[in-house]
Amino acid sequence: MLLFIAIFAVIFILTIVGNMLLNPVSLVDTISNIRAEEFGPTFGYILTLVILSIVILILGLLFQFSLLNLTINLEKGMGARESIKTVLPKLAPLIWTGILQGIIIMVGFMLFIIPGIYFAIY
Repeated sequence: MLLFIAIFAVIFILTIVGNMLLNPVSLVDTISNIRAEEFGPTFGYILTLVILSIVILILGLLFQFSLLNLTINLEKGMGARESIKTVLPKLAPLIWTGILQGIIIMVGFMLFIIPGIYFAIY
């Protein structure tokens, strides 16, 4: 259980850091009254956000599936370490399944929305 709390703490801290990187202008604007239009995103800033988002996504999925696996196998006496060791080899297929699911949902959404807008206009 302590391992899950540690993983959750890491995800929480990475999310806070990501949010601070995502909106640094409001922090600078509050502290020194500098206009927000003077700052713009740079390549390093955007790259940091992308990398941080991927790390948060992977750790979040690992935490979610490990907790699900632990809940299913709770009566077998499985601990948090065994749960993570069980889920870790299956993480790549789970991520790939999530990406495919997102694409299918997006295409299905577009198949309903775009014809609806078309028929509403004509």
